[in-house]
Order: sequence, then structure tokens, then C-alpha cells
Amino acid sequence: MHACFQRWWWLVPEQHKVRYRAWVRARADGLSHDEALRVAATEVEQRADHIAQTNAKVLARLDAMETAEPAGDDPQVLRRNPCR
Repeated sequence: MHACFQRWWWLVPEQHKVRYRAWVRARADGLSHDEALRVAATEVEQRADHIAQTNAKVLARLDAMETAEPAGDDPQVLRRNPCR
């Protein structure tokens, strides 16, 4: 898995991931762009509970990271940005 994807994808709001994946599947099935958008919107509506739960977990993780002790010279924290 690409390091940048691995590092940042978890931060993308779940509704965007659900919409994107549904749109890609719909386009791969031969639907037009507009039809795929409608399919994707429906998928987001149908998965609202999953989206809310996943987003809540991410926000809780971010809150925990924000209140954690500073890492000091921890090399895991100071590592270079893998997206470059």
C-alpha cells in the first residue's frame, strides 16, 4: 500500500469514501456520470449509520491524539512525510 494513502486515508470522512467507491463501481458497470452520482448518493443514504459510527471513531481517535502527551524526540513522530 502506498505510504501516503496508508497515512492519510483514515482521515478522509467516511461519506466521501462511500460516495467515491459507489461512483467507481457504478461507472465500471457502465452507468453515465450522472447515473453514477445518483447511485452514489443513494449508497451514502443507505449507509448513514455506518458512516456516522466510522466518523465518530475517527473523531475520538483525533481527540485522543490531541490530548496525549507530546512525544518529544520519538522518531515515529518525527519521521519524514512519506508523501514526498
